[in-house]
Amino acid sequence: YANLVRDRSGAINLLQLLPPDPEPAAAPAPDDGALPRLVVRQLRIEGGMLDVTDRVPAEPFSTRVGPFGITLDELSTLPEATGRHDIAVTLEGGTTLKVNGDLALTPLRAGGEFRLDGPFLGTVHRYLRENFAFGVAGGQTAASGRF
Repeated sequence: YANLVRDRSGAINLLQLLPPDPEPAAAPAPDDGALPRLVVRQLRIEGGMLDVTDRVPAEPFSTRVGPFGITLDELSTLPEATGRHDIAVTLEGGTTLKVNGDLALTPLRAGGEFRLDGPFLGTVHRYLRENFAFGVAGGQTAASGRF
């Protein structure tokens, strides 16, 4: 579980968990741009939950993302290594988002399929309503594709 909040100034609460940037060294070491070596043979997250609040819009927006599951297999920063990802997320109102395919980090590339099903437009409109001069009374979204 996590609670993600963007306050009125645009600051994101979870970023406060990161350490502050170190003071720059007198002579920074040369950076070859390579990612540190990382190999994830298998990672599973099940039953994840994320509460999201955005206080920047005139009318603050809140929603719950979850439960969600993420599966990563053979993800690596080794050159040309390709892993597999499967992501399933339940959004507000029962909308489901599923994404699966291949993922490479060096160089960064992804390919696969996605599917979005459910009453998604109402949630999007609720978040962006101050930017539109119309309402969304209801409806279902069904979208899928390859990337």
